[in-house]
Amino acid sequence: MSSTAAARPKPTADGRAYHETCQGDLSEEQFDTDCKYWPLADHKCPHAKAMIYVVDGVVKRIRPIKPDLNAWERHGSKWEIPVSRSRTGTCGTRGLGFELFER
Repeated sequence: MSSTAAARPKPTADGRAYHETCQGDLSEEQFDTDCKYWPLADHKCPHAKAMIYVVDGVVKRIRPIKPDLNAWERHGSKWEIPVSRSRTGTCGTRGLGFELFER
């Protein structure tokens, strides 16, 4: 690999980007996949505000995390994170404490 080539995550066995279902961003399958299973240190959970899903270096989706910590489910060393079904566009993130802009 050349020094200018970006390292890409290894795809799944069927060639999809890891954690992408290819069923559409609004599909039930993609929502279920977006919730599961993410490594996050216990002390970071109360501070998490959103999940930002990046595929091939591009922000695909931003989903706000529901504030109820009782809704979080531990699965070994990973979490099922209670994200909202509503997606936040890359410019609509001010309420989450940060702001992104499309180029």
